[in-house]
Amino acid sequence: MADDPKITAETVKQMAAELLALPLDESEQEMVAGLLNSLHKDMRALRRLDITTAEPATLYRPGDGPGEGDA
Repeated sequence: MADDPKITAETVKQMAAELLALPLDESEQEMVAGLLNSLHKDMRALRRLDITTAEPATLYRPGDGPGEGDA
């Protein structure tokens, strides 16, 4: 996957204009392109994780909050 295409500032400029009707200056385009490339890299890494069929731990249950259940 090392040859994945990179998201360029030009792509960000086109996306912002077409999808959001939002003009971005050059520095914003570069910054967003860097963020999207980083996110894409992280997502590829997560796809390679072997999570088997185990259920993830429950980190939050509705109703669990400060003061609830405390007596």
